[in-house]
Parts: sequence; structure tokens; C-alpha cells
Amino acid sequence: GTATLDAHVEAVKQAAVADRIVLAKTDLADAAGVEALRARLRQINPGAVLLDVAETAASSLFDCGVYDPETKSADVRRWLGEEAVHDHGHHHDDH
Repeated sequence: GTATLDAHVEAVKQAAVADRIVLAKTDLADAAGVEALRARLRQINPGAVLLDVAETAASSLFDCGVYDPETKSADVRRWLGEEAVHDHGHHHDDH
């Protein structure tokens, strides 16, 4: 997970906008590495709920609330604004 965040800005953006971040395969990593990843994700998105697949009931993974952009950082609001500007003026048919 840490290597992915280092290599891909899009992964950081996805973590930053997430309401829930699901960690998988933590049993295959050393405890210090998992805790370092958790700390980094908390830094990127302090409001996100971190869930570990091995420790989480399925209902917690699927019963999600409504997305609220006001709970996101200024960077996230800027990124979302950039995406809106990028898509502005483009007409998409639903055919």
C-alpha cells in the first residue's frame, strides 16, 4: 500500500476522497508496515474510517452513508473542482 501511494498520485487522491478505506491482506505484511500504512492513510484522510477485511463484518463494508464533500480537505475540494472544470462543456449522451 505504501509503495502504491508513493508511485501513484491517483492512489493518494482516491484515499483522500474516500469515506472508508478497506485494508486487505494485512495478515501477509509485518505489523510495523501495516501500522505505517495506517498512519499515512490517517494523515492523507483523517476523517476516513479504516477497515481491515480480516476484522470487519461484511455489513460494515457495504452499508455506506452518503458522500459529503464538506468533510474533505481543501486539496480534495480543489481536485474535485479541477475534475468538474475538465468535464465542463462536454455533453455525454446516455444512448
